[in-house]
Amino acid sequence: MEYLIFFIVLFLLIVIIYNVFVIRKERALSKMKSNKEVIIFTKLNNINVENIDLKKLVRLLSFSNAFIISLMATIVLILKDIISNFYLWILGSAVISFVLLIPLILGIYKLVGKIFKKEGK
Repeated sequence: MEYLIFFIVLFLLIVIIYNVFVIRKERALSKMKSNKEVIIFTKLNNINVENIDLKKLVRLLSFSNAFIISLMATIVLILKDIISNFYLWILGSAVISFVLLIPLILGIYKLVGKIFKKEGK
């Protein structure tokens, strides 16, 4: 139960911070076209940046990034409780994070891209 609460609180905190510092500011929003996450997202899903609602895309990416960060932090917290040795915990967290992070980013960005394309039709 404590892991779920940790996940939800961290998720909401990341989404709120992202909304305050990126989505609400027009200057920061205009820089998002050249942001690496938007570039990865558009190339992965064959979407033209000029033809999309950037604010909607950034909002979807903020939710997906918050989910990824919260999930990875929760996994590391669970590993901390399972593995009592500090060095094994650091090593295990690094290996599992490395193995899960890239497929998780690509998979969620692909899923969000399908949702984005479906809503765009």
